[in-house]
Amino acid sequence: IKEGKWYVAVKILRDMRTTVGTYSDEASEIIYRSAIESCLTNKKIAWKAAIEILHDMISDGLRPSVKTFNVVLEICRAAQQREKGMEVLKLMKDRNVPLDEDTEKLAKSL
Repeated sequence: IKEGKWYVAVKILRDMRTTVGTYSDEASEIIYRSAIESCLTNKKIAWKAAIEILHDMISDGLRPSVKTFNVVLEICRAAQQREKGMEVLKLMKDRNVPLDEDTEKLAKSL
């Protein structure tokens, strides 16, 4: 997906969720994280989509990795969405996702 086309990645993911069968958890996590990472190209607008995709992952029974949470936190930080970032941190805690060094840095910068 070319830079600035984050919405295309989100649409592809949403279409995939409704029309394609299931993938392995590992493959699904990579697909979801890639869609979230596409939101990095326009953080100020795409932070809502990144959070929605994170919640979609969880609704689909997947366990987002610390890397996936960190991408969402980075997007929230860059978009100056401190409250949403704090909600993501709480979600990590509630789901027993261990914080890594990057998470701690991102949490301090929210």
